[in-house]
Amino acid sequence: MTLNQGTSRTYSSVVAGKWFGKLMEGGIPPKTIENRSHVRLEQLENVDGRIPLPDFQRLIQCSYDLLEDEAMALRVGAAANPNEMGILGYILLNCRTLVEMLHATVQYSPLLTDLRMQLTEKRKHFELELLSSNPDACDLDHNPLIRYRVESTFAWTVTIFRCFKRELRPDTVFFKHSRPGYEKAYRHVFQTSLHFNQPTNKMLFFRKDLEERWNHSNPYLLKLYRQHAEKLLAALRPPKSFEQRIETIISGNLARNVVNLDMVADQLQVNRWKLARLLREHQTSFQEIQDGVRLNLARMYLKDTAFQIGDIHELLGYSEASAFTRAFKRWTGISPRDFRQQFHHPPATGNPLASDHILT
Repeated sequence: MTLNQGTSRTYSSVVAGKWFGKLMEGGIPPKTIENRSHVRLEQLENVDGRIPLPDFQRLIQCSYDLLEDEAMALRVGAAANPNEMGILGYILLNCRTLVEMLHATVQYSPLLTDLRMQLTEKRKHFELELLSSNPDACDLDHNPLIRYRVESTFAWTVTIFRCFKRELRPDTVFFKHSRPGYEKAYRHVFQTSLHFNQPTNKMLFFRKDLEERWNHSNPYLLKLYRQHAEKLLAALRPPKSFEQRIETIISGNLARNVVNLDMVADQLQVNRWKLARLLREHQTSFQEIQDGVRLNLARMYLKDTAFQIGDIHELLGYSEASAFTRAFKRWTGISPRDFRQQFHHPPATGNPLASDHILT
C-alpha cells in the first residue's frame, strides 16, 4: 500500500490557475475573480507556487456562484494536460508504464491537491482511494467544497492517463456523495460504472490495462524531476518540532559515540545553557530524549536478524555491550536477547513479557 503524507494547508497554483482560467473563459473579468477569491493572477505564474487553501476554496465557490455550472469541477479536471501540470506532469511524461505513473501520482499528489491519495495493489486491480486531509470533514454531502475537489482530482487523474492510453477507463468509480443531478457529465468523463453513496471515494483500474511499456521516457530527466519534486514536497511538510530536531541529531550521531549536550547545542546553534532551559520548558531532558531514540533504534535493530546482538551496542553509542543490556532491561524489563526471541517466536497469549509496549 502506498500513501502520501499530506501537506501544509496550501494549494497548487497550477490547479488554481485552471479554475481561474475557466472563470475567464466564462467571461468573468480577472479583477472580479481576484476580488471575490483573494487569488491574484500574478500568483499563478509560478508553476511551483502555492496559495492558501482558504483562498482556493473561495476561488472554487465563486466559480460556482458566477458561472452556475454544477459540473465545473469535472470540467476543470477533464481539461488537464501533463504539459501544464508543473513538475508532476514532467515526471509522468518520463515514466515507463502507467503503473509507474500511478505510483508517481500518489507519491507527488500533495503538490497538486490537499486530499490524500492511497494506492492498494490487488491481484487483478489497483485501487486508488481519496481521503480527506481533515478527518472532521468526512461528510461530503454537507461539505461540497471537498466533493468538488474529489470530482476534479479523479477527473484529472483519468484525463492525464488517457493522454498516454486513449482508450483507458477505470473498471469502477465509487463516490461517497449522493448521486448528482449532473450524472451525465460524470459518465462523459469516466466512461465506466459509477456508484454513489459509497463508504469511500475510490477508482479501480485493471492491472492488465496499466502494464503497457513505451520508449519515450528519459531516465536522466526523470531523476532530475524527482529530485526537484522531493524538494518541493519537503517544503510543504510541517517543520520538525524542537524535540524532533534533537532526535534527528542524536540518531544521526549515536554510532560515532559523539553525542552530548554540547554537540547538540552546537548543531542547533544555541549555547548549552539555552538548550538546557528549552528542554526544561518542554518538560523533558536531554537524557530522556536520548534514551527514547536509543530504545526505538534498539527495537528496530533487534527485530532485524541481520544485526548481531553483540554489535548493536556500538550502533547506539555504548562502549560496552553490558551497558546496553542494562539500559534495555531498564526500559523494557527484558534483555535484548529475550526481546528478539519474543519478536520472532511470540510466547503464548497471556505472558506479561509479550505486552504491546515491549514489542512495538
